[in-house]
Amino acid sequence: MRVTIACPEGMINDANQLAMALGQGVADLQSFRAALWQDDQANRYACASFEADEDWITKLATEIQRPGWDSGPSYAINLTGARRAQTSLGLWLASDTETQPPAALPDRLTAIAGLSAERALEMMALTAM
Repeated sequence: MRVTIACPEGMINDANQLAMALGQGVADLQSFRAALWQDDQANRYACASFEADEDWITKLATEIQRPGWDSGPSYAINLTGARRAQTSLGLWLASDTETQPPAALPDRLTAIAGLSAERALEMMALTAM
């Protein structure tokens, strides 16, 4: 299922730590780059959209653990930052017809699952800068 996440500019580092903790390796540190999207209040966001399986969605609801690939004398992932990002993340599933999809907020990660990236960004009320 496609997941699109809007990350406030000030949370990019923590969001990338979460991306690595849930991802495949150090390359996931580049999931959120430049803040090229904005809301109607001119808050800036970096966005990422990717295919995720049910296991990825399930991991969001459990305490983030260091993945097996992140080992050795110096760890790649800042778990404190990853957990801050996880705590701030709000996920809306397109199958949830009871509630409205969330607009992006400047103090939390906003995720929409089950829609195209274009539609999710539109529902989050974000426009390209």
